[in-house]
Amino acid sequence: MKLLSVLLAAFVVAVSADSHSCVCGKASYNNQEIEASVNKGYSLNPNPTSPRGYPHKFNNRENLAFPWCTGGTYIEYPLKTGAPFSRSGSPGADRVVYLLGPQKTFCGCMTHTGASTRNGFVLCANQ
Repeated sequence: MKLLSVLLAAFVVAVSADSHSCVCGKASYNNQEIEASVNKGYSLNPNPTSPRGYPHKFNNRENLAFPWCTGGTYIEYPLKTGAPFSRSGSPGADRVVYLLGPQKTFCGCMTHTGASTRNGFVLCANQ
């Protein structure tokens, strides 16, 4: 019975850890928008190698500390409210970052807004 309680507690923590939201400047993104952007990026190109177009590899020259990832190959994709970025029009300032691979591990959100360098990034607030 004690083992069942421990396993149940671990399951509840794992499920709640999969729900994320971010605030980037004045824009807020819920878990559904974040997941949709990660899934869209992965479906368009599951193994991006070029730094051009979206999704693409993020080299993290800013040394951002992503709250849910400690390393690996970072991929970035534009983050939009409502529907995911469709590769037409402006990508905007905000990005979702996930790890390369079929697990599509969410790492965090970042934005150009408030960055100290042109095309630089800062982390968004994670909720």
